[in-house]
Amino acid sequence: MKKIITLLLLVLSAQAMAQNNPITAINISLPANPDANTANWGTGTSLLNIKASVNGRLDALVQESKILVTIKKGGNKVCGSYASNSAPSAGFKVATQVWDGADAVALLGEGCTLPPGDYELSVQFFSVRGGVGVPLSQETTKAFSIKGNEQQTFRDKTNVQMKESAVLSLGVVSPANGATISAEMQPRFTWTPVIPRPTEPVAYKIKIVEIVGDQSPEQAIHTNKPIFEKDSLASSAFQYPLNGPVLIPGKKYGWAIEANKKLGAISVFTTQKTTKR
Repeated sequence: MKKIITLLLLVLSAQAMAQNNPITAINISLPANPDANTANWGTGTSLLNIKASVNGRLDALVQESKILVTIKKGGNKVCGSYASNSAPSAGFKVATQVWDGADAVALLGEGCTLPPGDYELSVQFFSVRGGVGVPLSQETTKAFSIKGNEQQTFRDKTNVQMKESAVLSLGVVSPANGATISAEMQPRFTWTPVIPRPTEPVAYKIKIVEIVGDQSPEQAIHTNKPIFEKDSLASSAFQYPLNGPVLIPGKKYGWAIEANKKLGAISVFTTQKTTKR
């Protein structure tokens, strides 16, 4: 009898915790047998889609939340460069947020070519308090399998071929697509590195433009004069400089990364409007 009561208390406790989570209804869409290379999950038949909804109002805790996406095998992480306290911003702006294609893949923080086998894609939201990730949702997983004949290897390609295929996996991470940031801050831009890693060093170039009127991000990147650009970057992160052009409140900006003279994914962020006192 004592064991039954203890078990009942544990179940009720777990249900109470689930009800208190501000982020619920996490849905993951991924084919049962996707491409072995996660870089190819941004388009086509291996498209990855993640959707999450807020349980209640869109408060500051949710807006500042982080989304941790990893791939696990047998409960152990095998792909994903982030932890709960370092994951990218979820960028919640509406009650139901969607990450689709390249935006969803970029949340892994790295590209992986998975050997044949059974895996799980894991998604969970966190708030960081005192440098520690505190769950804002339960972990949601999606099972999938990599077939043997789908395994891809790049060892037999030339370095040039490796570079060309690698750039296709280049995705932006932070600021997340659709994020709103303070115009007074110097944002830190991060992106997924070129994969597979070429034998020669890769130089990245960051480009930031203002999106005007009804322009699409692609039109703005290709036609507008950059407000800022920097090349010859060796790492996949860049801190906007203090002496850089001022980001104007209430404006929409597009940014993208180039590697090997090829353009990666394009992301959009908006600067907060100033409030009158």
